[in-house]
Amino acid sequence: MRISIIEPHIKNFDRMSKLFIMPRYGSIAIATALKNAGYEVRVFSEFIRSSIDWDYVYSSDYICFALMSFCAQRGYQLAQQVRQNAKVPIIFGGAHPTVLPEECLDYCDYVIRNEGEVTLLELLDTLQSDKDVSSIKGLSFRNNQGEIVHNPKREFVQNIDVPQDIALLHDYEKLKDSFQGKNPMIHMQVIQTSRGCPFNCKFCVAPEELGTRYRTKSMDTVLYDIENGIGVTGSKTFLIVDNEFTVKRERTKELLKSIIATYRDSLYLMVFARIEIGQEPELLQLMKEAGVRILFIGIESVNESSLKYYQKKISLDTIRKNIARVHSMGINTMGSTILGSDYDTPDLINNTADFFIENEFTHATFYSLYEIPTKEKVLGIKQMFPDNRFIHRDWRFFNSAYVIHYPKFMKPSTLQKIIIKNYKKFYSLKRRSEDHLKGTAYSRMSIKLFSVNPEIAVAEKYIPFLEQFEDGLYDENEHLLEEKLPRDATQHVYIHDIPIDMSDI
Repeated sequence: MRISIIEPHIKNFDRMSKLFIMPRYGSIAIATALKNAGYEVRVFSEFIRSSIDWDYVYSSDYICFALMSFCAQRGYQLAQQVRQNAKVPIIFGGAHPTVLPEECLDYCDYVIRNEGEVTLLELLDTLQSDKDVSSIKGLSFRNNQGEIVHNPKREFVQNIDVPQDIALLHDYEKLKDSFQGKNPMIHMQVIQTSRGCPFNCKFCVAPEELGTRYRTKSMDTVLYDIENGIGVTGSKTFLIVDNEFTVKRERTKELLKSIIATYRDSLYLMVFARIEIGQEPELLQLMKEAGVRILFIGIESVNESSLKYYQKKISLDTIRKNIARVHSMGINTMGSTILGSDYDTPDLINNTADFFIENEFTHATFYSLYEIPTKEKVLGIKQMFPDNRFIHRDWRFFNSAYVIHYPKFMKPSTLQKIIIKNYKKFYSLKRRSEDHLKGTAYSRMSIKLFSVNPEIAVAEKYIPFLEQFEDGLYDENEHLLEEKLPRDATQHVYIHDIPIDMSDI
């Protein structure tokens, strides 16, 4: 049985994809599970500039799409194209279908919610046996009467200790050849050493999508994934996609020691960790020796009230002390914030970049508060704000870079301008002097690597549309007039195709 997995991508709305050749981990995990079960499978990832072999796709027995929200509209278009050319089941999975299964079922036959390895295999076995799918956990579908059915959630996968086969990605060998002799950092690989996060930060989707139970891979499997990835792609640059790399500190230390023993400092590793990592000098030293070049750390806010609201359980003073310890070990940092909570005002967040400059972060991201509509009504997953506070459903803008909700104490256009201002201040040429970037090849690339100019260009073109949407909904102090929002969100939240010219971006 032949299976195609398509990973759609939309250009110009995603900073990382403009800078890196980088697939998404979920599709690799699904493809590996299918191969191990005896299926012929190929992944077509537009995130790595892969071409799509449509002859292969149309000759497949099942066609799967892995969708992120900002790529959803592209996925819908490709699914419609597939429907016209292949009379086989179309299956959606990924972050977007997990929380918006009902909309996705307008374009596919089945939606797999959350982790997909077990659910997809059970679905394929059931379909091949011509049996009823109503008992398959984690599945959404339309029954014979056309009614949408959401089967109960599936328990999270217990055993994730499975070596991944990155060679299942179409065009990877061609990409390896094309990058010979060029800086390997252009090609970023993704690996996973654990799943789940025991922390319950209010804004984060990880507890719902991957659970709070921390599951790990063995040292041998992680080392295999690294070595296999290098062999297939030629790149030694890895993003470790664990939600929190250091939950089990002793296990993380042993893993780092294994990496050091095998690779010394020849790898370029980027990992996610909480600010408390600053209290672990031994762990930081091992990270440095293993090749961790960047620590992604969620600061989330310079507004103490928002920190409490987000349930971060940290203070600005804690952040200052711990980040100084991280920097004293010679490790670069990427700090991230989430702006636009119901506790934020322009005065409180206008100069967020100053905090990152004063505390010598290497890089910074200034995200807008992110949420997805209808998931509370449809799936019972609690939202941070109600459906009638979403501005639109043009999914291209649902990637945290752009404001998609009506904040309580500032207009959406004001928040978008604040985000742009903070980026420009932090990444100003005056700050990013040559002396600051002196040293490694990684440092010399850092301006290009985390360039935000394309993202800012889209945001600046987006602002006039925000101004249209917000007109009449705020008072003279930019306080949201919630009574002017429609009670029925379906009157207000609908799909736009905001016409932004991308030809010069």
